[in-house]
Amino acid sequence: MSKWFYQGMKLVILLSLVLLGGCDLLSLVSQIPLTSDNSSLKWNLTTQTEGEGTVSMDPPGGSYDQNTVVSLSALPADGWQFKSWDTSTENVEVWFQTAWNPSIVIMSCDKTVVAVFEENPSTSQFSLTANTSGYGTVTLNPPGGWYDNATGVQVQALADDGWQFDHWEGDLTGSTNPASITVNDNKTISAVFIQNQIAAAPIFTPDNGTMFVGTQAVQIASATPGATIYYTTDGSDPNESSSRYTETLTLSSTTTVKARAYANLMDPSPISSATYTLTVQDQVATPSISPASQTFYYSLDLYIYCSTEGASIYYTTDGTDPTESSSPYIYSFYIMQTTTIKARAFMAGMIPSDIISETYTATLGY
Repeated sequence: MSKWFYQGMKLVILLSLVLLGGCDLLSLVSQIPLTSDNSSLKWNLTTQTEGEGTVSMDPPGGSYDQNTVVSLSALPADGWQFKSWDTSTENVEVWFQTAWNPSIVIMSCDKTVVAVFEENPSTSQFSLTANTSGYGTVTLNPPGGWYDNATGVQVQALADDGWQFDHWEGDLTGSTNPASITVNDNKTISAVFIQNQIAAAPIFTPDNGTMFVGTQAVQIASATPGATIYYTTDGSDPNESSSRYTETLTLSSTTTVKARAYANLMDPSPISSATYTLTVQDQVATPSISPASQTFYYSLDLYIYCSTEGASIYYTTDGTDPTESSSPYIYSFYIMQTTTIKARAFMAGMIPSDIISETYTATLGY
């Protein structure tokens, strides 16, 4: 091509740059290395970026003839802005100043162009949306829901009564509570709450309403594995400051026992209550054995009776104390050898009688 073609191209470029940047014509003339040599060569133009954004080329393609003028436009992503063209490495260059955008390159060899982008926090705000699953709320600190780019926000999940925080979902995961999140984009988090389980109510053995004479042993248990039971005997409701159940209780007076079970990650059980009543009962009259202790010859008929009507009499002939499993007295019996007779009377709802003992010595018995 003729030198007039190159001079015309130079003039077009200069006018374009003046319109874009108001640059000094004399300065521009000295910087554009248009040549008429090697006009048939092809050169590659490669674009790179640092940060978030893209570079467009006009004309597009990436492969150009010698002395082709290519316009470059740096296009930042949302929340980012163009900073400069990086010309620090070999064959990396733009015309005419690194801060100009758009800018141009003139293809005289293979070249690489790097556009540098930076975040623009002063003009970027993002939303933080907090949802819940189950029953509870989420607090944001600082509050608001809209934040400048890269703002750190502390979030805290607050469970309603009967519920507990379990974990985060969405753009925040894990179970740390409170937790922190950096808002550098529109984000949504969700706090998941689960309903508390309840420890099983304590069970008393024997049952509520038991009446006793003397003393009464009481055992307390909960069906919840690992539960700790606390109890009271003064009528007050038990809590974790009350007496801890570790062994069988022994009652010697009319008592109301209240108990409550506590277990890890569970709500306390309902309060269980049982009343045990000490009763003062009549005692069955002590039986009589007739005849009383004596020495006898050959054999001796014995009679046992009790003045308490309806009482049942049990006796032994081997010296042991009689129980309701011993021989029942139904009618008189006889003995023919030295024998100790013990007898005791029993009746439902009454204290068993004292034990009577008589010894009979045989002189001519077998």
